[in-house]
Amino acid sequence: MDNNIVKHGFKLSKIKLPSVSKLNTYLFLDKQRYKCRHCNKTFTCITNEVNYSCFISNNTK
Repeated sequence: MDNNIVKHGFKLSKIKLPSVSKLNTYLFLDKQRYKCRHCNKTFTCITNEVNYSCFISNNTK
């Protein structure tokens, strides 16, 4: 079996969370990156905490 999708490092995302005691709160999230050997495109793992291509958490909006 030939695996065309391989791990390709991480992408660090700084995600804004709701304020705690009037202080800004951030989550530094390492998202796994992948690469397709067939077409050489890369893509990043998704999470339920933020929408695609967004850096503000869903519960902050």
